[in-house]
Amino acid sequence: MTAFKVDFIGIGAFRSGTSWIAQVLREHPEICVPHIKEIEFFSKYYQKGMSWYESQFTERGGPRVRGEYSNSYLCDEDAPKRIKKHFPEAKLVVCLRNPVDRAYSHYWWGALNFNKDAGIDEYLEEGFYHRYLVRWFDLFSQEKIHIILFDNIESRPGTVVRDLYEFLGVDSSFVPPSLGKKVNPAAKVRFRFLVVLFKLRKFLEKAGLGGLIDFLKRANLYNRIQRLYVMVNRKEATYPPMSRSERERLRKVFRKDIESLEKLIGRDLRGWK
Repeated sequence: MTAFKVDFIGIGAFRSGTSWIAQVLREHPEICVPHIKEIEFFSKYYQKGMSWYESQFTERGGPRVRGEYSNSYLCDEDAPKRIKKHFPEAKLVVCLRNPVDRAYSHYWWGALNFNKDAGIDEYLEEGFYHRYLVRWFDLFSQEKIHIILFDNIESRPGTVVRDLYEFLGVDSSFVPPSLGKKVNPAAKVRFRFLVVLFKLRKFLEKAGLGGLIDFLKRANLYNRIQRLYVMVNRKEATYPPMSRSERERLRKVFRKDIESLEKLIGRDLRGWK
C-alpha cells in the first residue's frame, strides 16, 4: 500500500485572495482537495492524529495531486515544523496582499459580521509577513514556496492560475470556471442569531462532540450546510475607503517588515510602502 502523501499545502494569508485560489485548485481535474477549504489540522486539530487528516481527502478517479489550504498555518508557531515532519517534500502556496489593505479588509469583515467593537489595530498582526514567513523559509527551500501577490490576482488572474498549475505540475492550459469571478467578497450577515448557531461547531468540539462534525464532513453535508448558510445569511457589502492619514500611519507600521520581506522573497513591493 502506498504511503499517504500530500503534495502541496496553502498556508495563508487571510483576506488575501485565498478563497479564490482554493476554488481554482478545487476545479482542476488533476487536483484533489478536501470538501472544505480550511481543515486547519496542523494548527488547531493536530491532536486528532494523521488518520483523521487522511480521512479529509476522499479521492475519486485516478492518481491526482493532493493538497489543502488553511490560512491559520502562516502565523502558527507549530505548523511549519509539523508539516516538515510529515511531508518534507510538500510544496507551499502563500498569497500576500498589501498588509494595509489586508488589515482594513479583515477589520471590515469582522465589523460587518462578528465583532463591531474591535479596532483595526487588532487585525494587524497577520500582515507582518516576513516575521512569519522566515520560519517557513528556514525549513523549506525557496523553490518549494510559491508566492502569489493579490495585486496580480486582480490584474492578471490568468497568469496567476497558469503559474500556480505549473508549480504544482498539473495541466496549466486548464481554464477554471472561477477564473473571472470573485470568491468570498466583502459581505455582511442578515441575521446575527444564525452566526451564533453556526458557531456551534466550536462548542461541539470543546464539548467532545467533534465526531458529529467529522461525520458531517465525511458525508459531504458540512460543506452543503456552509453553502446554505452563505446563501441565506450573507449579502455582499461595501465599506468606505480608508482615510489618507490612517493609510499613512499603517504604512509606517508595516514598512520595515515589507523591506525585509522584499529581500526574503525577491520581489519588488514598492507599491506597498
